[in-house]
Amino acid sequence: MNYFPGIVVLAVACSDHEFKVSNATPVAKITAPVEGSTIEAGELVAVGSVSDPDGSAETLVASWWLNGEVACPDATPAEFGNTSCAVSVVEGEAEIKLQVRDADDAVGLDVVKVTVNPGEASPNTPPECAITAPESGSSLSPGEAVLLEGTASDIEQDAHTLSVSWETDADGVIGTSPPNTDGSIQVIAEALSAGLHVISLIVTDEVGDRCVDSISVRVGTAPAVSIISPAMGEVLPDGTPVIFSATVNDVEDTSTDLVVQWVSADGVLIGAGSADGSGLASIESLLDLGDHTVTATVTDLDGQTGSDVVSIVVDDVPSVSDVRISPDPAWADDTLTCSWTFADSGIVDASTASWAINGTAAGEGPTLSAGHVHGDTVTCTVNPSDGVLDGAPVTATLVVSNTPPTVDSVLISPSAPVAADTLTCGYSGFTDIDGEPDLSTIRWEVGGAEVGSGDSLAGFFTRGDVVSCTVTPSDGVDEGDPVTATVTIGNTPPEILLASLTPEAVYTDSVVSGLVTTSDAEGDAVTVSYAWSVDGIPVAEIGSSLSGLEYFEKHQVVSLTVTPRDGMDSGPAVAAGSRIVRNSLPLPPDLIFIPEAPVEGVDDLWCAVDVPSADADGDPVSYTFDWAVDGSPWAGAVSTTLETGDTIPFTETAAGQEWTCTATPSDGEESGGAASLSVVIDNAETRVFVTSYATSSNMGGPTGGDAFCTSLAEEAGLGGAWVAYLSGGGASAITRVSDGPYIRLDGALIAEDKADLTDGSIANPININELGATTYGFVCTGSSEAGHATGPATASGGNCQGWTRGCGVCDGDHWYAEVGRTDRTSDDWSTAGLNFCGSCTLYCFEQ
Repeated sequence: MNYFPGIVVLAVACSDHEFKVSNATPVAKITAPVEGSTIEAGELVAVGSVSDPDGSAETLVASWWLNGEVACPDATPAEFGNTSCAVSVVEGEAEIKLQVRDADDAVGLDVVKVTVNPGEASPNTPPECAITAPESGSSLSPGEAVLLEGTASDIEQDAHTLSVSWETDADGVIGTSPPNTDGSIQVIAEALSAGLHVISLIVTDEVGDRCVDSISVRVGTAPAVSIISPAMGEVLPDGTPVIFSATVNDVEDTSTDLVVQWVSADGVLIGAGSADGSGLASIESLLDLGDHTVTATVTDLDGQTGSDVVSIVVDDVPSVSDVRISPDPAWADDTLTCSWTFADSGIVDASTASWAINGTAAGEGPTLSAGHVHGDTVTCTVNPSDGVLDGAPVTATLVVSNTPPTVDSVLISPSAPVAADTLTCGYSGFTDIDGEPDLSTIRWEVGGAEVGSGDSLAGFFTRGDVVSCTVTPSDGVDEGDPVTATVTIGNTPPEILLASLTPEAVYTDSVVSGLVTTSDAEGDAVTVSYAWSVDGIPVAEIGSSLSGLEYFEKHQVVSLTVTPRDGMDSGPAVAAGSRIVRNSLPLPPDLIFIPEAPVEGVDDLWCAVDVPSADADGDPVSYTFDWAVDGSPWAGAVSTTLETGDTIPFTETAAGQEWTCTATPSDGEESGGAASLSVVIDNAETRVFVTSYATSSNMGGPTGGDAFCTSLAEEAGLGGAWVAYLSGGGASAITRVSDGPYIRLDGALIAEDKADLTDGSIANPININELGATTYGFVCTGSSEAGHATGPATASGGNCQGWTRGCGVCDGDHWYAEVGRTDRTSDDWSTAGLNFCGSCTLYCFEQ
C-alpha cells in the first residue's frame, strides 16, 4: 500500500463543482507518437489536439502524463486546439496520456503506449512555416485563381524534403506542392468557393512533427440586377411617365450600397439612384413616341457590375362613344346587349365590354344573359383598345324592372287529420325570377268561412270538418295567382302514452309485467291487447304478466307489444320492450405468488389461484391470465403450471422489475370480475460501475454520493437503486453494499461476495463507467482494505471530514481523501493512498 502516490496535484481542486447533466465531454487525441510505435530513448515531443463540442479550444485545460505521472500540467491548447509536451523517455515501455478538462470539469482522455529502444535519442525539432501571400483579410474576385506563397524550414532535414498541404475550412485540400530548396513555397489554387475561407499551410517533417500557419480571405461575388417593370415588349401610352424598377442583390454589400444606372440604346443616361433596404431601385422618365431599349447597370462597392435590358414601345391612346344597353326597360329574364361607336376610323376596333351588377363584376363580352334581377343597377363598361393600347373606359347604365312571383303547389299535413291535430299548410315551387324575398300570405277556411292565417291552424276541429288553405304568392311588390288545398277531419285513434317492462333485471324465476298508459282525443273508452313472445315465438294472450317458471329460461329474450282500441279504430301498436334472461357472473378469485419472493434467474413466477371463483349458476369456471411488467403489458413468453399462461419463466425476469398478474374468471359465457396481484423480483447479481466524471468531495456525506450514482445510472438508462462505495460520515463502505456477486456492466466478475471483495484482490478492475466506456484514474473511497473508515490519520480522517470538505488546502490545514485506482486489482483498487480533497470519481454498487 503506497501513500501519496505519484504527483497528487491531479486530484486537487480548491473549489466545489456543480453537476451539469447537459455538458458534452471534451475530446483529446494524441497524433504523435502513434500507438505501438518504437522510438529512441531521450527527449520526445508528444503532439496532440483537443476540442469541445460545447465551445472553443481556448477554454480547455490540457495536461500530459508520462507513465502515470504528470509531465506538462498546463499544456494550454493553441488557437486550433493543438498542444504538445517535451518529455524524456528511457528504455522499456512508455505510456503517454493526454487529458483535457472543460469549464464544467468534464474530462476527455487519450492514451498511447510505445516501446523505447536504448541509446541516446536526439530530440526532433518541428519544422517552421509561414504564409507570405495573400495577406490575411484579403478579398478575392469570384472565379479568380489564387497564388499561395509561403516559406518552410527544418533544422534536421532539407526544406525540399518536407511535406506540404494547403487546406481551407470550406474547400478542403487545395494544393500540395513541396518547397523549393531555399524553402520557398508557391502553388496556384483553382477558384475558391464564394464566402469566408480560413487557409492553412501545414508542413510535416519525416517524423511526423508539424507546423501550421493560417490566414483568412473572403471570395466576393458580382452584384445582380433584374428589371421587373416595365415588362419586355410592353406598349405604353404617350404622355405618361414610365416607371423603371429593378431588384438588386449582392453577397457582400447591402442593397443600399448598390447604385443602378438606366441608359438608353444611344447611350443617354435616363436616370440613376441607389436601391432601398429591400433591394428595389426605381426612376421615372417621360419618353418620346417610338421604340426604346434601356439597360440597367448595378455597381457594388468593389466596382463589380451586373446588368439587365428591357425593350418597350410608346404609342397613341384609342377612344369610343355612344355606349348603350338594350332592351330598355328590361326584366330579369331578358338578355342584355351592349353596343358602342369606335371613334378611331381606319384602326382595328379591339375594344372589350365588361358588365357589373350593383358594382360587382358580372361578365365580359357584348351580352349579359343572367344574374340581373329587379332593382339591380346594370352597368356596361367599354374599354377602348386598338389591340396595343387601351383608352379611357366609357359606361352605360339601366335599372332592372320587377317580375311577379309564382307558387307551384300547396299541401296540408297531415293529409288525413283528426280533431286534435295541428294542421300545417306548406307550399312548394315559390319562384321569383328576381330573387326577391318570399312574402306570400296564407289564408285558412273551415266550411267556407275564413278562420285564420299563418302556416298552421289548431284548436277547434270536429269529425267531418272540411278545412282549406289558400296561398297567395308575393314578393312585396306584386302578387301572383293564389293556389288552394283541402282536407276533411277524421276519427282520432287511441294511443299508448307509456309502455314498459318491469323488472329491469330478469332471471329464470322472475315475473315480467307490462306497464301501459293510454289516451283518446274524443274521450272514447280504450282497451289494450297484450302480445307476448319468447325468442320471437308468440305466447298466448294471457294478460299483462308472464312468469319465467312457466314460459322462459336463462338467455331467452322476452318481448311485449301492446295495441290500443277505442271501439272504432285501433291505435298504433307499441313495443313495451324486451328483456334478456341474464346469466350470473363468476366472482373474482384469490391469488398468490409461488414463491412469494422470486429471485431473478432462479425462480419461475407462478400466479396461483388460492381460492377459486364462485358461480351462482354452478357453471364450471376457467381463468385467463394477463401480465404486466413495470406497468407495461407483457407480450413475451409465458408457460403453464396449472392454468394456461399462469407462469412467467425465470429467464424472462430481472431484478427490480415489478410484475403484475391479472386473472379473469369465465363461466364459458361471460367473464367475471378480475383479480390482480403484484410482486418485485429480487436481485441475483450486483452491478458495479465507476462514474464517468467527478463530483465534489463536499457531497453532503455518503448519501450525497448515493444520489450522484443514482443520477448517472438513470441518465444511462440502467435503472435500479445505487449506493456509493464510501466510508466516513458514520458509514462503512462494505456495510452499505449488497452481498454480491459483483459484476461490471460488461459482464466481467469483480468478486463473489463481500469477503472476496475485501480479501486484498479482485478478479477484474472496476474501470467501466455507466456509459460502458473505460475510465482511468483515482476514485474516492475513504476506505481501508476491509471496507471501513481509515481512521483519523489526517485532519479530515481520510474522508474529507465525512465528505463535507470541498478543498484540499484551506482553513489553515490540509484535507485528504483515501483513494483507489480503477486500473488495479490488488487492494489498491480501494486503498491506493491519499489525495487532496476536491473532486471525486466514485464506485457505484447496485442495491
